[in-house]
Amino acid sequence: GSKSGNQAPKITKREQEILELIAKEHPSREIAELLGISFNTVETHRKHLLNKFAVKSTVGLITEAMRSGLLE
Repeated sequence: GSKSGNQAPKITKREQEILELIAKEHPSREIAELLGISFNTVETHRKHLLNKFAVKSTVGLITEAMRSGLLE
């Protein structure tokens, strides 16, 4: 990307939770159940995360999140 430095995008607490569950390979339906939210809500958060990290896939999302220190 054209981002300067290693600046992590600002994500919400909920997005962080979802990011961590995605990283643990939980599918959206499972994440919805675990967090007590709807499947559509999980998908919306996922879309926001992809946009914030400027990536097109879950793999890209995880890679960027790790690079910017948001995931262990």
